[in-house]
Amino acid sequence: MMKPIFLLTLCGLSLAEPCHSWAVETQPLHRVAPQDRNAALKYWEASVSLSSEIATKLSELNYDQIGTTQEAVKDNAAYQAVAKITADYNPALWIEASHYKKCDFEVKYEAGVMALLSHLGKVRSGARLLRFDARRDLIEGRPEDAATEIAAIVRMGNHVSGDGFLISSLVAVAMGTMATDEARVLAESGKMTAAARDTIRAAIEEVDPKDPMRMRASIVGEQTVMLDWLGAHSSGADAGAKLSELLFALSGNPEDPTEEVHRKMIASLDEKGLAREIEQSREAYAAMLEAWDASDPVEACAAMARRISKGEFGTLALVLCPAVSKVRQTATIFEKTLTECKETLENAKLAAEPESK
Repeated sequence: MMKPIFLLTLCGLSLAEPCHSWAVETQPLHRVAPQDRNAALKYWEASVSLSSEIATKLSELNYDQIGTTQEAVKDNAAYQAVAKITADYNPALWIEASHYKKCDFEVKYEAGVMALLSHLGKVRSGARLLRFDARRDLIEGRPEDAATEIAAIVRMGNHVSGDGFLISSLVAVAMGTMATDEARVLAESGKMTAAARDTIRAAIEEVDPKDPMRMRASIVGEQTVMLDWLGAHSSGADAGAKLSELLFALSGNPEDPTEEVHRKMIASLDEKGLAREIEQSREAYAAMLEAWDASDPVEACAAMARRISKGEFGTLALVLCPAVSKVRQTATIFEKTLTECKETLENAKLAAEPESK
């Protein structure tokens, strides 16, 4: 009988070396408890089997034309096409990931304006898949499964909003709106059960009512990321020229005359001039947050946007700062949407649940 290879190896070592007392150290295994796992990894796993064909067809669906009954979807070609290509797709991984408390996509924040957020499209496609499954479950008489999928969309949006970028929070709001729209359809269908309602309500309660989908927090996040990044690219006599090249490398539109003016103004800055512009951008972010918290935040943010557009905070702020007026309007609308959804759930006429045997 052949000896195990590790025994042969040890025998060889014993012949070559003097006898020693071997101390065997237990090698720690990288085991992460379920409650400590990173949802981001599970979302990537879930997205692997979500083809571009499915993602495209999901994005093209018009839910106002689908309805909530078998009769309504019988001749709906778009619905039937998606139903066919997703018939064997299991959304369980998306739902599982949404329950994790930790979600970190490990964005390369030090890259500043060039930080990639490639996970956003994938997670949004996953949310669209769950919405379709929720509508299919409603149509086929599984309201509690539909509620599970709607609740998962809300939690997924909450996860994505943790990136600290406004685009992530805007995607999260789109996902949250998707979920609340579907929750309303379920509530008005007459098929919602108490258990289904509680499932959706619990997910919505996880969203911070003071800053749903972290819109305000994302301005703070961008302030930190962008100012740190600017600080790392602001040295030297040609600091402005180098920064201008980086700023407009990915998003520049050379045919836009206004942008070309901004590009040249930033490129002309030396180290001291750039330092002044960075300080003005810092003041702009602080002023945006002050406007966000005003008694009339929509009007205050609109006024702030006008100040930025007039160049009050310098050219750099014109390029870097978000469209705070539109963002604040979006946040206000979503706050109202969440409130209305809670009221709809509370007032929903529940279906008679089957008696337990």
